[in-house]
Amino acid sequence: KKEIQHNQFFHIHGISLALPHRKTKRNERSISRFATLCSNLLFRYVFILNDRQIELLVECINEVEIFNAPMTFEDLKAILSCKPKVIFRSNNNRLVAFLFSELSNRGLITPNWQSVIAKNKLFVTKNIKNDKYLNQGDLATAANYVKGVEHEKDYVTISNYIKQLKKL
Repeated sequence: KKEIQHNQFFHIHGISLALPHRKTKRNERSISRFATLCSNLLFRYVFILNDRQIELLVECINEVEIFNAPMTFEDLKAILSCKPKVIFRSNNNRLVAFLFSELSNRGLITPNWQSVIAKNKLFVTKNIKNDKYLNQGDLATAANYVKGVEHEKDYVTISNYIKQLKKL
């Protein structure tokens, strides 16, 4: 007689893993590796921006002067991959939060963008006296403030750029 195999299913952040029901060292290692993989994926930007869209975002970032220095295509691509070559200082944390929340709202980056920015230390706060990385609390506060301010000058500019992204 063939034994019927029952599987265990593990679900983490929308990713599934099926393993034979019986407990073995190999299964335990697989579960551990799976959890590590999912954790690593959670803290990486999941983005679906093409090169033309990234170029347009760079244009937006530089026009609004969100950061202390002009950003290049290569800079933004590295940031979106969580491997920045340069750490930019925010000129306005609210504009940073607005830009990334709008990208997230349109499904262009992960909804966990605040956590990703904080965990990967992608930007430094605008406060020159207090040289620290933007953390999740800073971003959450800024994102909460910018709800409903789309009609103000810099926010309108960012919104207009982001609307163009879908066309590219």
